Amino acid sequence: MSGRYALGIDFGTESGRAVLVDCAEGRELGTAVYPYRHGVIDERLPSPHDNVELEPDWALQDPEDYVRTRFPRSSPRRASTRPR
Repeated sequence: MSGRYALGIDFGTESGRAVLVDCAEGRELGTAVYPYRHGVIDERLPSPHDNVELEPDWALQDPEDYVRTRFPRSSPRRASTRPR
């Protein structure tokens, strides 16, 4: 593959998503979805602090989920690199 490509990454509430686009043609070349390990943390902190309960109406996210999305150790749940 030669040419110019753009990679878009979206850090959503419960997952990170990416799309690869051919800039010359505007064609989507691939997509991926990486669900966050902790999702939205709204009851108690994750281990090893899982004895800490959150206040009512609190919602947190684990910053490591964003790092794992950008540099995943395993394959994303859904990925495609077929031309569309």
